[in-house]
Amino acid sequence: MGKVYLVGAGCGALELYTVKAMKCIKEADCLIYDQLVDKQILHYCQESCEQIYVGKIAHRHTLPQDQINELLAEKAMQYDCVVRLKGGDVYVFGRGGEEGAYLYDHGIDFEVVPGVSSAIGGLAYAGIPVTHRGLSGGFQVCTGVLRQGEEREFDFSTMLDDYTTYIFLMSMAKKEKIVAGFLKAGKDPQTGCAIVSHASMPNQKCVIATLGTILEKFELNPVPMPGIIVVGNSVKMHEKLNFFERKPLFGRHILVTAVGHDHYLRDTLSDLGADVKEIMTGQIVYLDPVIPQIKDNLVFTSRHGVIGFIKAYTKQYHDVRKLHGVRIVAIGKKTNQALNEFGLNADYVSVYGHGEGLNKELKQFVKDEELFVVQGDVTAVTMKHQKIQVYKNKETAIEDINDFFDYACFTCASSVHRILQQTHMCANTFVSMGPATTRAINDCYPDSYILEMDKPDKAKMIDCILKGEMECFIEEDD
Repeated sequence: MGKVYLVGAGCGALELYTVKAMKCIKEADCLIYDQLVDKQILHYCQESCEQIYVGKIAHRHTLPQDQINELLAEKAMQYDCVVRLKGGDVYVFGRGGEEGAYLYDHGIDFEVVPGVSSAIGGLAYAGIPVTHRGLSGGFQVCTGVLRQGEEREFDFSTMLDDYTTYIFLMSMAKKEKIVAGFLKAGKDPQTGCAIVSHASMPNQKCVIATLGTILEKFELNPVPMPGIIVVGNSVKMHEKLNFFERKPLFGRHILVTAVGHDHYLRDTLSDLGADVKEIMTGQIVYLDPVIPQIKDNLVFTSRHGVIGFIKAYTKQYHDVRKLHGVRIVAIGKKTNQALNEFGLNADYVSVYGHGEGLNKELKQFVKDEELFVVQGDVTAVTMKHQKIQVYKNKETAIEDINDFFDYACFTCASSVHRILQQTHMCANTFVSMGPATTRAINDCYPDSYILEMDKPDKAKMIDCILKGEMECFIEEDD
């Protein structure tokens, strides 16, 4: 019999998951998850992990709670590690207590992994502290949802303390009733009031007002569920503490493509506030080729080539020092850094950092000598050479995206073609890693606006986007 982990996913953002939560997810044999869980977390599961969606939307439940309880027990009999992943905290209106009690009654071992409740973390991302000296000395959290068929009645006469923050989860449909109840009970109409939608997520939206004006403001600027309603004087701190919506790329919808496990673009752009959609267009599969005796010149056109070559070379020759006397060329600094990790250093590093520039440079110093090129499926080197293919970029299935992005970042030409073949995306601005990628974008998306990097550097791609945003801001400001 296995063990069940009741895990709180936190208030939304992936970076707010606890270390323990991530450990459980990565080790899970079976993951049973809710509606309010960011689906990108599924990428962290093992390939063999069974993933079961049991999400609940108002008046529409995939599985009733008693069947979820039974499912947990059933999967615990089948697997060693079962993770029940719930939005927010397990015990803050998450029915974690019911699930834990059911498992206990059936003799099944379980453990609780707390999460950051949206009542605290979500409001923090909206710039609203639940307590603040001089404004709020405590907080009360309520839910608008009870058992099916039961109506939630609030006693607003007990919620008149101006030094308490009142928080309502799952209560968006009752906002008129909540506001009317406070006012009827005698709450000052000037008391701060806010509705926060999709807290901590890149599509977060806030309606900030007073108890007397919140409904009117909501009508002018409606926000979707799920949402949090908060009443209290600490709402007035929003203007100063709203760090999240002040991030430079907040509100921008950006597509990034990735091959392998490098998530630098996704993680960095997300840290800058962007709503990032990462698409895995390929997977690096290292091969086991026979490496010939290397003479004269050895060219590496990617860090994957370095890794694959060293794996194959050391298996065959045991010692990279046998490359002594061979002139090593790297297409750019990142490729040379990969060589450095294995105790090698390029004799020449291309100043261009892309295939077209490398070809120009090779013609200058490679005459009648032999030229060996370490590559994947294709190479940018056009000179006569001996190919050493050490990896392949295996195409992966891509979900169809019928969406518009402010920016679409492509790091290689193959990603452009794969995205075009399998999706219907479009973008205002394309960000290209280099000339070959730009040509692919022009072929697939004619007349597009393209920002091309002068050197293949992901940090420069991000700087380019930030610079473009700043220029747009200045133009709008003018």
